Amino acid sequence: MALLDRALRGLTAGDGDPCAGWTRGGLFYLKKSALPIKVYIVVSEGAGGESMKRLLFLKVFASYLVLIVLSLAVLDFFLTPRITELMTKGIEEEMLAMAKTVALLPEENLRDRVPEVASSLGVRVTLVDTTGRVTADSDADVSKMDNHLDRPEIRQAQKEGSGKASRYSQTTRENRLYVALALKDGATVKGYVRLSRSLARVGESLDHFYRVFYLTLYVIAIPSILLAFFFTRAVTSRIKNRP
Repeated sequence: MALLDRALRGLTAGDGDPCAGWTRGGLFYLKKSALPIKVYIVVSEGAGGESMKRLLFLKVFASYLVLIVLSLAVLDFFLTPRITELMTKGIEEEMLAMAKTVALLPEENLRDRVPEVASSLGVRVTLVDTTGRVTADSDADVSKMDNHLDRPEIRQAQKEGSGKASRYSQTTRENRLYVALALKDGATVKGYVRLSRSLARVGESLDHFYRVFYLTLYVIAIPSILLAFFFTRAVTSRIKNRP
């Protein structure tokens, strides 16, 4: 700091007298001055100044980096469950729309066309009568199937007209998503049409979406990090080292 003290003592007020003031802790405090004085922030002297600038750069850039990472983590934490919920609901609504389309087919032709309908829609189709007996199924032998009146989706369809459930299938030995729709003749329920889809396929749809979602986050993160880098470098480069 001796070099800094000598430089500050050399300042004059225009009449040859040194400016009144004092130094403390490397800072100079002016009492008064008749001349405008340009004040610099002095980081350090010699090679130490460069080290201080590099340290300051790392601290500021690290702060921006942490802020960016935390922002992306918060987005992922709050959006991922919500997106999963919305996509699952969308798949359920799509299957319910399929079931309503199937219900429009004449009942006498529907039973024989169940495999064809299931193949065209890409789902499993099951017809259940009012007693719970399975009358047609696209993926299984109906003679070996249990009564379905106690199935959650069928019970809900009895009460509300439509039902849905996610559970393990004893027939196909896998977890599936089910949607059931009551077949009505006026106010009378004639039976039920049930559609199901493997949750593994639902998971594939979600995985595809998440790949796009995380790619979008990376596309946002990379320019943000570069911007933080150049901004930090521009700010720290303005801090002057004085000999």
